[in-house]
Amino acid sequence: MTATDPAAPLRDVKFNTIDFKLTGAFMVAMARQPADLRPTTLRSFMALLGAYARSHGALLMQDAAREAPAPDIVFGPVAGEDFGVSFLPNPGETGDAPLGMWRVAQVLEVWNVREEAAMTLLQNRANAVHIRLPEAGNIAEKEQKALGLQASGETFDAPPYLEPYALGEMTALEFVWSNVGDYTTRSCR
Repeated sequence: MTATDPAAPLRDVKFNTIDFKLTGAFMVAMARQPADLRPTTLRSFMALLGAYARSHGALLMQDAAREAPAPDIVFGPVAGEDFGVSFLPNPGETGDAPLGMWRVAQVLEVWNVREEAAMTLLQNRANAVHIRLPEAGNIAEKEQKALGLQASGETFDAPPYLEPYALGEMTALEFVWSNVGDYTTRSCR
């Protein structure tokens, strides 16, 4: 396959959240930013997330940071090799605007998007409510998987942060960050 046929339906966008706590702390910090300072492209969002991870990732693992609000957003580049930000075209995709994956290593991947995809960060307000619908293909696959699990008496895996919190291995604040990282970036999968 070469460049995606413009007449063909696009594949559903999927998120693979690798580090729920770091992603959630970033989203909490982003929520404190005025709307005019929020990124408007996936490229700029992932660059900010990568800079945040390089600047605060180690700090968020320390005991003192586990008892304080999420650190603020870092605007501008942050030196370091960790948490690299990259765009990788999907196999076989060519042309000016291939579908691919944006990635912040060890933190978050966003699949089946254009390199220059626009994005909007939304917060509900009394006069404007935003309800996210599931992607049609993703939810259809999830329903079929659910039917198979039901038939075999199996269950879905729980989000990876629930057990550590229940066992007292995470603070309540770390649970909040992980939960925010989950519900703001999770696709039906």
